[in-house]
Amino acid sequence: MILLVAAMMDEVKEIVPSLNLVEEHPFHTYEGKINSQDVVLVITGIGRVNAASATTYAIMKYQPLINLIINVGIAGGYQVLTHHPYIVNRATYSDFDLTVFKYEFGQVPKMPKWFKLNKEFDEKLTHFHKADIYSGDYFGTKPIVEQPHLVDMESVGIFQVGEIFELPVLSLKVVSDLIGEKHQMDQYKESEINLAGLILETLIHLMEALN
Repeated sequence: MILLVAAMMDEVKEIVPSLNLVEEHPFHTYEGKINSQDVVLVITGIGRVNAASATTYAIMKYQPLINLIINVGIAGGYQVLTHHPYIVNRATYSDFDLTVFKYEFGQVPKMPKWFKLNKEFDEKLTHFHKADIYSGDYFGTKPIVEQPHLVDMESVGIFQVGEIFELPVLSLKVVSDLIGEKHQMDQYKESEINLAGLILETLIHLMEALN
């Protein structure tokens, strides 16, 4: 069974109609099939704590059935293509700092600095564009590094939960807005409600590529 994790209903409003609502509290949870594949979808709410909490809750509720976690949603981007899907190559924190204790910036103790795409998945998804992502509890309006990257507020929390439970994680992000653009907020507001169809379409292609 695949666990789908999304922050907002707007991101998965094209997915939800084909599934059945089974729970509203503590998180809206849906069950069903996509392309004959059993899935459970949990809508977490915004932010890393919500994302990690909901992912953990779903894993515990459905264990041992979950064998893959797929995070789907939108993300800001820098030097990438707007309204284009990307598979997250590596994920890290954009604001976690224990460098005073000799950890790398972005590294949680006993965790890697970068949560990396599974090698097997990387080989199967060669035709998808890939990018690193930085997750922080703020809306990104400035680039973090001077190279292509994505930003969001959830994905690294989901990757860390996957690391703890030894479950593979994939993150599929469609770029909603370009960091630093004059009309970035307008881009985001429009994209937030208009990209669900592309998210579903790309998710189906992703699931087909994994089989």
